[in-house]
Amino acid sequence: MFKTFVIYKLPEDFNLDPNLHSEMFERLKAKPLTGAIKTKYGWAELLQSNKPYIKLENDYIFRIEKRFRSVASSTLDEAVRQKMIQLAQDSPRTWGVNAKVSSQDVKNLREMCENLLIPKSLTRFKDIIVWFNTELKFLFIGSSGNKEVEAIIDLFRLTFKTFPASPLTVNNDVSSVFTSWLSSLELPPTLAIKNGDIAFENRANGANKVRYSNQDIESDEINANLLAQKRPLQLSCEWNATLGFTVNNELKFSKIKQLGLLKEKIKTANKEMEINNPAQEMEAKRVKDMTSYTLTRLSILNLIKEILPSLNSSTGFAGGAQSNTSELIEGFVESID
Repeated sequence: MFKTFVIYKLPEDFNLDPNLHSEMFERLKAKPLTGAIKTKYGWAELLQSNKPYIKLENDYIFRIEKRFRSVASSTLDEAVRQKMIQLAQDSPRTWGVNAKVSSQDVKNLREMCENLLIPKSLTRFKDIIVWFNTELKFLFIGSSGNKEVEAIIDLFRLTFKTFPASPLTVNNDVSSVFTSWLSSLELPPTLAIKNGDIAFENRANGANKVRYSNQDIESDEINANLLAQKRPLQLSCEWNATLGFTVNNELKFSKIKQLGLLKEKIKTANKEMEINNPAQEMEAKRVKDMTSYTLTRLSILNLIKEILPSLNSSTGFAGGAQSNTSELIEGFVESID
């Protein structure tokens, strides 16, 4: 479902009904790139539903298709070089050896060459899953790039006319919460800090950033950074033996992995199905994807509910009794079509 995600918050009184916006979904569906357009986002059918969304309980899962193309730097450099040679021959006073060619002139020429080459470039595709949770009024966006996330929010605004989403914020400094977690203070009961990717910076001025990969969390190096009162910027975690992930101090979740029972249920979701032709193969994939969306969504929701109180979220969510995810997975998987 997600390899990475960020969370946006909508007002408590916000209601979302995609069924009222069929015309806009059709108008803004993914289309071929034309002219010198490099990137475009549009709605795409999800799970053979004939719509770009499905409903799971009271939540909605959306599929957005990003189409994009680019010119290799080496190709563009060569095109600019050849064009400058031609211009020097045609207009020596402006582009010749002794001409004063400004950096802006070169930039404009580069943009012109890129616009000429873009239509000849291959189009690439990327699927982005977005999930709206009606309980918390959270929008989970399957991306972490700022420009990409903003483009997705813009698509929602165009589609729904009014869509007052803003990045999730918390009252506490996230790095300070990470420090508490690393010290095993106030660590949510089913959250574990794991060996993996971790980053620190100088607390006073944000300098001297250090990053580690596959780092032993109990190593002397990690302890030295904590003793030096450096700010943790990123941690690798595991929740309830169900999800593995990395989270940073901007609350961007990445490297999400399904673990344990969750992974097994998704892997075996269609094992009883006959797969003898393309139609059956497509249906088996649909069942497996639906299982992934249903169960991964359930795990992420419980994870967020559990860590929000530690982060002292300004959303006002105060936490509460947590469900046993293993039991919920067992129950939910039986209800999947």
